[in-house]
Amino acid sequence: MSDINLKKMKNILLFGFLIFLFFACKGQTNSWQKTSKKSKIGIDKPLYNCVVSKNEFFASYKGADFIDGDDIGHQLSNFVADSLGKYLKSEYQKGVYKKVDFKETVIQTLKYHSDSVYYTIKMPLINVSACDAFTCIDHRGSWISLVKKTDSDLKDFISKISIEPNHKEEVQLFTTEFGLYEYWVQFRHPILQKECK
Repeated sequence: MSDINLKKMKNILLFGFLIFLFFACKGQTNSWQKTSKKSKIGIDKPLYNCVVSKNEFFASYKGADFIDGDDIGHQLSNFVADSLGKYLKSEYQKGVYKKVDFKETVIQTLKYHSDSVYYTIKMPLINVSACDAFTCIDHRGSWISLVKKTDSDLKDFISKISIEPNHKEEVQLFTTEFGLYEYWVQFRHPILQKECK
């Protein structure tokens, strides 16, 4: 890929992230909430609270575990992977190289009602060198009853991302007493970090 195309891609990613922050963030530490459409029975689908600073990414959800058969509580992980991935890429493009400190990450799922959960994800961010940084993050997992499927999904995912010549990843399993069984994977972006070997 030419340097011109790489610069265009960086600018597009940065522009997209800035638009995302413009519509979603407020306050000094970039905090935001996300609400999706109403369910069939008129209940608001999830409201995620999120705060990001230069040292930490924190998100939470309090509400129904399942709405209309959808695993709503666990979708917080999707929100975090998407939002944090955009943040890490944006920081990298500014010359601020970061990765998640998985050893200090805390993920909790607490049942506060028979069909409701309080789910929090707290991921400390540490500054590192450009090639030790990770600009992509994702998760594979669900509830403890699906361990074999989760392990299989992780192997498939790693095999897909590891074909890149500059591939590097870190994987960490998180479990909770409430039954969450989830792998988090942070890895290099194949184009943004193409100079890293």
